[in-house]
Amino acid sequence: MRSGKLTYCVLIFGAILLFSGACRKWLPKDLDYISKNATYTQTVFQPILGRTTLYSEIFNTDNSSIPLHFKIVNVRYASTGKPSSDLEKEVPVLVWKQAYTGYEKSAAEIEAKRTMENHPLWEIRPESGD
Repeated sequence: MRSGKLTYCVLIFGAILLFSGACRKWLPKDLDYISKNATYTQTVFQPILGRTTLYSEIFNTDNSSIPLHFKIVNVRYASTGKPSSDLEKEVPVLVWKQAYTGYEKSAAEIEAKRTMENHPLWEIRPESGD
């Protein structure tokens, strides 16, 4: 008798939970949020000229709503505070169009796998901030 009441109470409680979750008017609205603690974990970048340097997972979202979109804006000289367009200028760079395997026998084979493209000096992946 006692276990029958317990089972009945558990079923009633489960039904209440099930039906209360089905009411959309009680659910909170989906709001975008950006945390005040969302920051780059690395703030000093030292790229090596002639190399592609990838800094991965350097942005801490601190539970901000995703997706976040990143881009470089308002670049200024640290000494004068005047606007700078140095990072927006595009320069010619060699880009791999095929994978480098290490089995290439000559410099000509390596050069055949690369092509010249114009890219900004500093690029940020818009979806990750890397």
